[in-house]
Amino acid sequence: MSAETDPHTIGDGAPAGDVDAETGGDKTAQESPPWTFWAAIAPGALMILFGFRGLLEVTEPPAFWSVARWFVGGNLAQDLLISPLVCVIGFALARWLPARIRGPIQGALVICGVIGLASYPLVRRFGATPGEPSFLDRDYGRSVLFLWGYVWLATAGIIAWRFVRARRR
Repeated sequence: MSAETDPHTIGDGAPAGDVDAETGGDKTAQESPPWTFWAAIAPGALMILFGFRGLLEVTEPPAFWSVARWFVGGNLAQDLLISPLVCVIGFALARWLPARIRGPIQGALVICGVIGLASYPLVRRFGATPGEPSFLDRDYGRSVLFLWGYVWLATAGIIAWRFVRARRR
């Protein structure tokens, strides 16, 4: 029996795991997460509670609700706008780009997206006060554009290196 017809192996001949006789599915997919997952829950929950307590201690009620709106709004924007957009762009790039350049371009897009999201409050100058000239005193929009340019320059270098390496083979 070949690897393609053996139900107990994956296409490359590697064992597929235990097969459930009733459902024909992989038993390993039904197992609970490893103990490390559950061990990480406690410290993660403690860090969230610590941050929440700190937020309550240092902010007045109006500021707390402003942070809560940003937190909920940011999560909704992530789940309803950003994630679907990234999936559509990633799917389109996977279909249209050659395999040799797909990874660097997708990586550069992810890096530029993270830079853009992290720098958004600085570019929009949230929190700037006229009486405090040293606070937000730089042109962050131009800095973000330069940083994106460096990312794409490095990406072009990686792609060029891949083409040169492939041509030498």
